[in-house]
Amino acid sequence: MMDCKADCPERFDAVVVGGGLGGLSSAALLAKRGFRVILLEQHSNVGGYASRFYRMAPDGDMFCFEASIHTIVGCEEGGAIRQVLRDVGAEGDVEFLDLKHGDMKVVASGKVLNLSTDLDEFVDMLAGQFPQERENIVRFFSDLSCIWDALPPSLAKPLFDMPGGFDPHIEHLVHQQLGSVLSSRFSDRRIFLYLYLPISYAGLTIFEIDFLKYAVSLREFFKTRSYWISGGSQSLSDALARAIVRQGGSVRTGCKVARILLECGRVIGVELESGKRILASCVISNADATSTFLDMVGEEALPSEFVHSLKEMTASLSYFQVYLGLDESFKPPIELRNSFEICIMNQSADRDEGYPFVGVTNYTLLDPSLASGNKQILTIAIPMKIDGPEDWGVSSFWERTEDYRVRKDATSDELISIVEGVFPGLRDHILVKEAATPLTFQRYTLNKNGSYLGFDSRFKRLPQKTPVKGLYLAGGWTEPHAGVMGVIISGRQAAEMVCDYIDGRGM
Repeated sequence: MMDCKADCPERFDAVVVGGGLGGLSSAALLAKRGFRVILLEQHSNVGGYASRFYRMAPDGDMFCFEASIHTIVGCEEGGAIRQVLRDVGAEGDVEFLDLKHGDMKVVASGKVLNLSTDLDEFVDMLAGQFPQERENIVRFFSDLSCIWDALPPSLAKPLFDMPGGFDPHIEHLVHQQLGSVLSSRFSDRRIFLYLYLPISYAGLTIFEIDFLKYAVSLREFFKTRSYWISGGSQSLSDALARAIVRQGGSVRTGCKVARILLECGRVIGVELESGKRILASCVISNADATSTFLDMVGEEALPSEFVHSLKEMTASLSYFQVYLGLDESFKPPIELRNSFEICIMNQSADRDEGYPFVGVTNYTLLDPSLASGNKQILTIAIPMKIDGPEDWGVSSFWERTEDYRVRKDATSDELISIVEGVFPGLRDHILVKEAATPLTFQRYTLNKNGSYLGFDSRFKRLPQKTPVKGLYLAGGWTEPHAGVMGVIISGRQAAEMVCDYIDGRGM
């Protein structure tokens, strides 16, 4: 991988803008098929959200922190991620760790409960917590099963297309808000949090997400196996980047694309911030979709209806995340010692609005190599949605003021205090503390407001083929869906579209 300041060929078959997993997978597949492809990433390393960073402890030992990814699906034999790695000759470069060896727990009102991905065990846990709701719980999941049976089996298809074949009872349910369905089914509102917990990453409250989207997301919780990657998600990103170079492609970091160049409504290449131009007949954008169209292409080159629709779509949530490097004497409570992920229910939070969960991930449980000297890593995360940098008292995502730093530190301390209620004495073991706000994530990914999942899931995702000839999309803003597996599938689909376009079949 070379820095953008180095000389590079003038013309390629395809340019990939953005080095997230969608862009990396599309570029690797194109390079494998013999196309001249170059990937341009504005940051100093590839990966986007699938990346890591390092911090040093006072004694010189190093902590390798995972930037944002927690679990990954599609890594089993025949899974979408493993298949792409196999196709580009990189399967042996990534070691997947099955999370069946690191269970998930929920801490609520002082109780530690097992958050099982086995449906029967999950139902038993709910019934144990709310015995008076047992019959309602059984009926609720019976209705969900009817929806699951009607959904397309392929995870590569758009998640939220409306399937057919529902009986009138189910048809009535799928159009309602989740909160309305829960209110009509259960008398004890405390159960709402437990039922929403497995899909809380979606970033919508129970009165924002509709029942069909809930059902689809919950199906993936129960029907897929979760994995982690030895060395963190950066290992996956680096494996794809090496595959690009190995097959004759090029990966350039420190290269921010300013414009996508058009001639007669057709892509002819890109122009970098430096003014340097790189010519190609196709461009795959793995960047923020709004920035791709409104900044890099320009409204004047797009249909007015498309621009209007795009401006109506809002970005999904981001996260506030605290990264803790702990000394070797730190010991979790016995009941949490084998837990990779822990969800602490913040019972004081409003049950209908906001995000009343605090997530804790114990990365060194499965991968002790992430911290030297037998030290340990915990991260704390909460979903956080912002409307712009002004929410943090700054004028841009680059600006940092004293007020910003005070709020960042106060939020970090508040989250550590919540977690210390479950991990007594946690503060005494902290050697390194770092935190990331939504503006931090925007700074490193250029995703608007630090969006983690692309567009808000209330909106239908953009098709990968765009109104501009030769321009295609990959990543979390487009079909089929967000998440590590979704964006890698999008990379494969974008590569196939480019192949067809260059061969004359996709005109």
